[in-house]
Amino acid sequence: MRRKAWTHSCCLFTVALCLAISAQQALAFKITEPAEGAKLTAGQTVTAQVDLGKDSGIVEVRYYWYGEQDDTLVEQDDATAMGSIVAPAALIGLSNHRPPFGGALLVPKNGIGPMRLLAVAAISRGRLGTRSIFDEILVKVEPAASLTAIDFETDKPLHLGRAGQSSAFGHVDSMGKIFELPVVGELSVIESTCH
Repeated sequence: MRRKAWTHSCCLFTVALCLAISAQQALAFKITEPAEGAKLTAGQTVTAQVDLGKDSGIVEVRYYWYGEQDDTLVEQDDATAMGSIVAPAALIGLSNHRPPFGGALLVPKNGIGPMRLLAVAAISRGRLGTRSIFDEILVKVEPAASLTAIDFETDKPLHLGRAGQSSAFGHVDSMGKIFELPVVGELSVIESTCH
Protein backbone atom coordinates (compact mmCIF):
# COMPACT_ATOMS: atom_id res chain seq x y z
CA MET A 1 0.00 0.00 0.00
CA ARG A 2 2.83 2.40 0.83
CA ARG A 3 4.49 1.88 -2.53
CA LYS A 4 1.30 2.90 -4.37
CA ALA A 5 0.97 6.05 -2.23
CA TRP A 6 4.61 6.98 -2.91
CA THR A 7 4.17 6.39 -6.67
CA HIS A 8 0.98 8.47 -6.66
CA SER A 9 2.64 11.42 -4.86
CA CYS A 10 5.68 11.14 -7.16
CA CYS A 11 3.38 11.39 -10.20
CA LEU A 12 1.59 14.40 -8.68
CA PHE A 13 4.96 16.10 -8.05
CA THR A 14 6.02 15.44 -11.68
CA VAL A 15 2.76 16.89 -13.04
CA ALA A 16 3.08 19.96 -10.79
CA LEU A 17 6.70 20.45 -11.92
CA CYS A 18 5.72 20.21 -15.60
CA LEU A 19 2.93 22.75 -15.08
CA ALA A 20 5.33 25.14 -13.32
CA ILE A 21 7.88 24.85 -16.13
CA SER A 22 5.28 25.42 -18.86
CA ALA A 23 3.87 28.39 -16.91
CA GLN A 24 7.36 29.91 -16.75
CA GLN A 25 7.84 29.34 -20.47
CA ALA A 26 4.51 31.07 -21.11
CA LEU A 27 5.82 34.12 -19.25
CA ALA A 28 9.10 34.30 -21.20
CA PHE A 29 9.99 36.75 -24.00
CA LYS A 30 8.84 35.12 -27.24
CA ILE A 31 8.36 35.84 -30.96
CA THR A 32 4.66 35.36 -31.75
CA GLU A 33 4.63 36.62 -35.37
CA PRO A 34 5.69 35.26 -37.76
CA ALA A 35 4.95 31.82 -36.36
CA GLU A 36 7.60 29.12 -35.94
CA GLY A 37 7.81 27.10 -39.19
CA ALA A 38 5.83 29.65 -41.24
CA LYS A 39 6.27 29.64 -45.04
CA LEU A 40 7.24 33.12 -46.20
CA THR A 41 8.01 34.58 -49.63
CA ALA A 42 11.30 36.34 -50.31
CA GLY A 43 10.77 40.10 -50.54
CA GLN A 44 7.38 40.13 -48.81
CA THR A 45 6.62 42.25 -45.77
CA VAL A 46 5.30 40.45 -42.70
CA THR A 47 4.30 41.68 -39.26
CA ALA A 48 6.82 41.06 -36.50
CA GLN A 49 5.42 40.81 -32.99
CA VAL A 50 6.69 39.62 -29.63
CA ASP A 51 5.13 38.62 -26.34
CA LEU A 52 7.12 40.43 -23.64
CA GLY A 53 6.20 37.85 -21.01
CA LYS A 54 7.08 38.91 -17.48
CA ASP A 55 9.97 41.14 -18.56
CA SER A 56 9.48 44.82 -17.79
CA GLY A 57 11.67 47.75 -18.72
CA ILE A 58 12.13 46.69 -22.36
CA VAL A 59 13.39 49.67 -24.36
CA GLU A 60 13.59 48.22 -27.87
CA VAL A 61 13.59 44.94 -29.80
CA ARG A 62 15.96 44.36 -32.73
CA TYR A 63 15.17 41.74 -35.36
CA TYR A 64 17.86 39.94 -37.40
CA TRP A 65 17.65 37.46 -40.31
CA TYR A 66 20.13 34.57 -40.68
CA GLY A 67 20.49 31.51 -42.85
CA GLU A 68 19.90 28.26 -40.98
CA GLN A 69 23.63 27.42 -40.80
CA ASP A 70 24.99 31.00 -40.51
CA ASP A 71 26.82 32.20 -37.42
CA THR A 72 24.83 34.62 -35.30
CA LEU A 73 26.67 37.93 -35.46
CA VAL A 74 24.73 40.94 -34.23
CA GLU A 75 25.47 44.65 -34.07
CA GLN A 76 27.76 45.84 -31.30
CA ASP A 77 27.87 49.41 -30.03
CA ASP A 78 31.23 49.22 -28.28
CA ALA A 79 34.61 50.25 -29.69
CA THR A 80 35.85 46.64 -29.76
CA ALA A 81 33.46 45.90 -32.64
CA MET A 82 35.52 47.96 -35.10
CA GLY A 83 36.36 45.88 -38.15
CA SER A 84 34.21 42.93 -37.12
CA ILE A 85 31.51 41.47 -39.32
CA VAL A 86 28.07 42.40 -38.02
CA ALA A 87 24.57 41.85 -39.31
CA PRO A 88 22.42 44.97 -39.60
CA ALA A 89 19.09 44.89 -37.82
CA ALA A 90 16.20 44.24 -40.21
CA LEU A 91 13.81 46.07 -37.86
CA ILE A 92 14.05 48.03 -34.60
CA GLY A 93 10.77 47.82 -32.72
CA LEU A 94 9.90 50.48 -30.12
CA SER A 95 7.08 50.79 -27.58
CA ASN A 96 5.14 53.29 -29.73
CA HIS A 97 5.13 51.05 -32.84
CA ARG A 98 2.09 49.05 -33.91
CA PRO A 99 2.27 46.37 -32.66
CA PRO A 100 4.44 47.48 -29.72
CA PHE A 101 8.10 46.47 -30.15
CA GLY A 102 7.26 45.05 -33.59
CA GLY A 103 6.17 46.31 -36.99
CA ALA A 104 6.60 45.72 -40.71
CA LEU A 105 9.49 43.29 -41.30
CA LEU A 106 10.88 42.72 -44.79
CA VAL A 107 11.80 39.12 -45.61
CA PRO A 108 15.23 39.17 -47.34
CA LYS A 109 14.82 39.42 -51.12
CA ASN A 110 17.61 36.90 -51.70
CA GLY A 111 16.47 34.60 -48.88
CA ILE A 112 15.77 30.98 -49.74
CA GLY A 113 15.23 27.85 -47.67
CA PRO A 114 15.25 27.64 -43.88
CA MET A 115 16.02 30.99 -42.22
CA ARG A 116 16.28 32.05 -38.59
CA LEU A 117 14.65 35.17 -37.20
CA LEU A 118 16.35 36.43 -34.04
CA ALA A 119 14.70 39.03 -31.78
CA VAL A 120 16.94 40.71 -29.18
CA ALA A 121 15.28 42.88 -26.53
CA ALA A 122 17.23 45.53 -24.60
CA ILE A 123 16.03 45.88 -21.00
CA SER A 124 16.89 49.04 -19.07
CA ARG A 125 18.25 48.50 -15.56
CA GLY A 126 18.53 52.19 -14.69
CA ARG A 127 22.00 53.22 -13.60
CA LEU A 128 23.19 49.62 -14.05
CA GLY A 129 22.86 49.97 -17.84
CA THR A 130 21.00 47.43 -19.96
CA ARG A 131 20.79 43.68 -20.33
CA SER A 132 19.53 41.62 -23.27
CA ILE A 133 17.13 38.73 -23.70
CA PHE A 134 16.36 36.99 -26.97
CA ASP A 135 14.19 34.50 -28.82
CA GLU A 136 14.69 32.81 -32.16
CA ILE A 137 12.43 30.96 -34.59
CA LEU A 138 12.99 29.02 -37.80
CA VAL A 139 10.88 29.79 -40.90
CA LYS A 140 10.96 28.60 -44.50
CA VAL A 141 11.55 31.25 -47.18
CA GLU A 142 10.55 30.52 -50.76
CA PRO A 143 11.57 32.68 -53.73
CA ALA A 144 8.83 34.70 -55.41
CA ALA A 145 9.94 33.32 -58.80
CA SER A 146 9.68 29.69 -59.86
CA LEU A 147 12.76 27.47 -60.25
CA THR A 148 13.44 26.72 -63.94
CA ALA A 149 16.80 24.90 -63.85
CA ILE A 150 19.50 23.63 -61.51
CA ASP A 151 23.21 23.20 -62.21
CA PHE A 152 25.90 21.59 -60.08
CA GLU A 153 29.17 23.50 -60.26
CA THR A 154 31.62 20.60 -60.34
CA ASP A 155 33.68 18.55 -62.77
CA LYS A 156 31.42 16.10 -64.52
CA PRO A 157 31.36 13.21 -63.95
CA LEU A 158 32.01 13.54 -60.22
CA HIS A 159 35.02 11.35 -59.39
CA LEU A 160 35.03 9.46 -56.10
CA GLY A 161 37.95 7.57 -54.59
CA ARG A 162 41.64 8.37 -54.34
CA ALA A 163 42.81 10.91 -56.90
CA GLY A 164 44.74 9.19 -59.67
CA GLN A 165 44.27 5.72 -58.18
CA SER A 166 41.82 2.97 -58.87
CA SER A 167 39.54 1.91 -56.08
CA ALA A 168 40.06 -1.85 -56.11
CA PHE A 169 37.96 -4.28 -54.11
CA GLY A 170 35.46 -1.58 -53.15
CA HIS A 171 37.99 0.41 -51.10
CA VAL A 172 36.66 3.84 -52.00
CA ASP A 173 38.03 6.33 -49.47
CA SER A 174 35.09 8.68 -49.97
CA MET A 175 32.38 6.26 -48.84
CA GLY A 176 30.38 7.79 -46.00
CA LYS A 177 32.00 11.20 -46.36
CA ILE A 178 30.01 14.39 -46.92
CA PHE A 179 31.12 16.69 -49.73
CA GLU A 180 30.07 20.30 -50.26
CA LEU A 181 28.69 20.62 -53.76
CA PRO A 182 27.97 24.13 -55.09
CA VAL A 183 24.53 24.34 -56.68
CA VAL A 184 23.22 27.16 -58.88
CA GLY A 185 19.49 27.53 -59.36
CA GLU A 186 17.98 29.53 -62.23
CA LEU A 187 14.73 31.28 -61.43
CA SER A 188 12.16 32.68 -63.81
CA VAL A 189 12.07 36.46 -64.23
CA ILE A 190 9.20 38.25 -62.54
CA GLU A 191 7.94 41.11 -64.64
CA SER A 192 6.45 44.09 -62.91
CA THR A 193 4.65 47.02 -64.42
CA CYS A 194 5.35 50.56 -63.33
CA HIS A 195 2.63 53.19 -63.20
